[in-house]
This record gives sequence, C-alpha cells and structure tokens, in this order.
Amino acid sequence: MPFLRVRRNSFGVNFPSLDGVRGIAILFVLLSHLSNEGYRIFNFSGKGVYGVYLFFVLSAFLLSYPFFNGCDINNRCEWKYFFLRRLARIYPLYIAVLLLDWLLVAIWNLTFNNNVYITNSLYEFVKHFFLMDLKGIFWAIDVEFKFYIILPVVIYIYVKFLKRNVYVLTCTTVAYHYFYQFFLYNYLGNIKLFFYLPLFLSGILISDIYAKVKQENNTLRRAIICEIIAMIFFIISFFIPGGIYHGYILMFAVLWSAVILCHLIGSGILLRILSFPLLRFLGVISFSLYLIHYYFIELAKYFKVIIPEVAFLTIMLVTFMVSIVTYQIIERPFIVLARKQIGHLK
Repeated sequence: MPFLRVRRNSFGVNFPSLDGVRGIAILFVLLSHLSNEGYRIFNFSGKGVYGVYLFFVLSAFLLSYPFFNGCDINNRCEWKYFFLRRLARIYPLYIAVLLLDWLLVAIWNLTFNNNVYITNSLYEFVKHFFLMDLKGIFWAIDVEFKFYIILPVVIYIYVKFLKRNVYVLTCTTVAYHYFYQFFLYNYLGNIKLFFYLPLFLSGILISDIYAKVKQENNTLRRAIICEIIAMIFFIISFFIPGGIYHGYILMFAVLWSAVILCHLIGSGILLRILSFPLLRFLGVISFSLYLIHYYFIELAKYFKVIIPEVAFLTIMLVTFMVSIVTYQIIERPFIVLARKQIGHLK
C-alpha cells in the first residue's frame, strides 16, 4: 500500500496510528448501516453515529495540534493554506458524489432511501453545492465545514485569552454542553455544529494536552496507566448499545478523547494495533467509503439480494474496491495539487 508511507494532515503532521483510528470510525459507520438494513454477520445497528463522533474528535485534534506545536496563529497565510487544503481534501469527491446523486434522481429517476438520492431537483443540488441544509449522508460534511470556519476563532481565544488553560477549556466545554441542551437548543437546534461542538472542543483540548506532554519525559508509570485507560475505553466502545446518540455527547467526547490521547501517550500496545496496515488503509480511504457505501446498500436492496451474508460481503468488497479508485483518481490528485500550489505560494 504505497499511499500509506507518508500520511500527513493539513499542516504536515504525521500520526500513523490515527489513520487506524479513522479506520475504526469508518467501520462503525459501515457495519451500522449494513446492520440497519439487515445485511449483517453480527449486529452493529444504531452505532454508526458513534463513528462520526470519533471523526469529529479526531478532526479537531489533528487540525488544532500544529498551533500547539509551533505554528503561528497570527500568520494569516497559514490559515489561508489551511482552508485551501481542507477544500482540496473534501470538496472534489463531495461534488463528484453530489453529481452522481443528482444524476440518479433527477435524470434517471431512481429514488430509494432518504440517506442517499436526496438532490431531487436543481434547487436541492445548488443548496448542497453551497453546503446549505445538507441532508442524508452529507450531514456530517455540513458540520465539519462549519467547524473549519470557527476553528481560527476558537484557537485564537483559547491561546490568547485563556492562555491554553486546559482546566478552563474543560469546564467551558461541560458548561456549554448543558447550557446548550437546556437553553439554546430551541433557538439554535437547526445549526448542527452547535450541538456537536463539545466533541470538537474535546479534540482541541486533548491536542493541547498531548503537545504539553510531548515536551516532558514520559514516565513508565504514566505510559502504563495511559495504555490501560486507552485499552479499556477502546474495548468499551464496541459494547455500547446502539441508538443512544443525542443525550450522551459528553460521554462520547470523553470516550474517544481518552482513546486518542491515551494511546499516543501509552506504552505502545494499542498504538501498534491501530497502526496495522489494514486499519490504516481503511482510514486513508475512509472519506470515499463514507460517501459511497450507502449507494451500494441501496443497489443490493434494489436488486433484492436476500441472503444477508452474501449482501454483506458483496457490498463491503465492492465499496472497498470503488473507494480505492475514487481515492486514487479524485482525492489524492487534489491533495497533491493543493500541496504543490501552497509550496509555490510560500
């Protein structure tokens, strides 16, 4: 797998095991959606959103980490490059799938499940093109892009005014969660980012903690304790019952933050597991897997594949194969192009 050799985020930071974390996140989504439709070898129904929560925490961790590790938050060019990289990473494949969705619905008149085939008019296509009121599987992209917009403000406030005080940020995250639930939800409930903001704030929090810990000598005792915590929380995540999403945002923020932070600080057992090439491979193509998998689920239903095990294996195999192709011909070229353009600008 040549494209696993160097994997860096928008600022050139490389965490191989976090590709594996992303692989775990997409497995939650895939296995849940397959289970929901009855295509299962084991039941993962209702757990897909847990993987999305992991994506949100991980995204915040990776995107904020450079600013706690030497990157200048006052440098406007760095933020300009950041937005250019994020657009190049997300938009090309998103638009390609959006076009496919529109063709299937508006041109070929195919209508199946509400999770896909949602751009049933030119108006809906334009709305989705400009990231307005995204529906179905696109909802998480809406949340991510809005987070990209507010990230510079959040980082600036945290660094300049809160002086990178992790205790204050922790208390602020908890207080915000409950204040939003009890007082703001009725007014801001249509803006999804505000609901999921504690997950992103948790990612920023553990990013700063990790940057500070890295500057110290990691003791054996700390490494062992962190390894135990990471392993316990990692195992627990697979046994959480499906369907308990909305009332437990803070619980998932703690769960996934502990897995990400503690496995990086720990003695290396879980880090090696998460760095396993197959998991990293899934993480690398996870965006393609996320955007296209439901189309193949719907095709299996359309052609009335009635044997669950056959449908499960076929959907997984075809989705993986197509995702490799879309990553290589759509995602990767634009990532490389953005990197080259930023190199020229610098």
